[in-house]
Amino acid sequence: MWRTLLLGVLVPCAAFGQSNWQDGGMPWQTVGIRQVYSDELRDSLSVIGQITLDNNYAEPVIGSYANGAWNVATRVSGLAYTILYYGDTLLIGGTLTGVGATPVSKVAAFYGGSWHSFGTFGDEQAQGGGIRKLKLIDGVLYAVGGFQYADGQLCNGITKRENGQWVNVGSLTDVSSEPILVDVIGYQGEIYATGAISLAPNGENGIIRFDGSTWTAPGGGIRGGVAGGLCMAVFNEELYVGGSIYRNAGNVGHMIMRWNGAEWNSVGGHLRDQNNDTIGAARCYALLPYRDKLLVAGGFWYAGGIPASRFAIWDGIRWCGTGDEWEGYGESLTLFDDTLFMASGNEVNGMPVNRVAKWVGGPIEGSVCTMVGVPEDLAGQNVPSVYPNPGHGLFTLSAPGLAKTPYRIVDPLGRVVSQGLLGPQGVTQLDLEHAAAGLYNVILEPVKGGALGLKLITQ
Repeated sequence: MWRTLLLGVLVPCAAFGQSNWQDGGMPWQTVGIRQVYSDELRDSLSVIGQITLDNNYAEPVIGSYANGAWNVATRVSGLAYTILYYGDTLLIGGTLTGVGATPVSKVAAFYGGSWHSFGTFGDEQAQGGGIRKLKLIDGVLYAVGGFQYADGQLCNGITKRENGQWVNVGSLTDVSSEPILVDVIGYQGEIYATGAISLAPNGENGIIRFDGSTWTAPGGGIRGGVAGGLCMAVFNEELYVGGSIYRNAGNVGHMIMRWNGAEWNSVGGHLRDQNNDTIGAARCYALLPYRDKLLVAGGFWYAGGIPASRFAIWDGIRWCGTGDEWEGYGESLTLFDDTLFMASGNEVNGMPVNRVAKWVGGPIEGSVCTMVGVPEDLAGQNVPSVYPNPGHGLFTLSAPGLAKTPYRIVDPLGRVVSQGLLGPQGVTQLDLEHAAAGLYNVILEPVKGGALGLKLITQ
């Protein structure tokens, strides 16, 4: 059982021929999980998404894990996106039209031993409307999604529960398109919502905030016509937003940014695409603060320039990868019985995973995380790289801006097999002609910012 994740620093078990993840045991057929959700009070884990018992994805089931066993909680009509306990009431939101024989309008509620409708939502957006997220903020229930009306009030994608009904959150009327909001959070006493939205008349996109009287776009919003946030979290007193965010559209970050209440800042060299670049899509789908770390999942390949397939760890200064290789995206994160669960792809490190994975790696306290990312003072420079990779014999290590920086190459058992200094241009040749085939870590140790790590594979 994983009870001390990240109390020290992670060392990737994958480098030792193992995996940090394994199948979570969810037994049903699925093509995608939207949310993994834990409820500590009831000691249960729920999974929702496209889960079926009989190939009927139009009527998926909601799964529940408790007391060591998986069970079907219920079957719904329509897509289920979000689940939440609201006091003693279990809520499910999505494009729902019914639960069993009970008709509902986007949200279903279980209380008193049976299912009920929980409000009426109208003018659903064609792209993927309904309810995308249910969230409790300071004890108040919020819902965001692709609807215009909630219980007859014009809401344009965001509503809250008051006195047994849904009401609007301020007067969100000056929108230049019909919003599809996907997350909502409280930060510095204000309400933030993110997704596909554009405020009129200036066309500020992607994220909005409500100060109690007026809706505005913080820092001008997220730039780019198709940009928008997909998830938010408060970490180290800053608001982190992950999603479909492009640096070449004028944003300070690629796929993830942070807001301190006054300005946007990047996050340690960005989340990056398969080319280790800030050009292609590398979406961020989930953010989970845990103690002094921020756990991040999505469709990225690199974080801060180092390999971090679909899952990365941010400590507030630099990124860390775990050495795992995923087929498919990470879409949701939660902690259940002190174990991290992720709505995941279908394969990790060559092993099948049925879209729900659990963390089985652990920290090695007092050790160094050997796969670390670019610190903030290097985030604007070209990131280090090693090539060809995979390769054999001679490799080139390039780290522009890090001339004469010490480096060392460490084998899977932690032994140093080679070390030296980068050349005056930040480039050197690595001779691994006689090294055994396998995975090695190249560790750079610049004067500022702490160690940087790269993965090198010899064949």
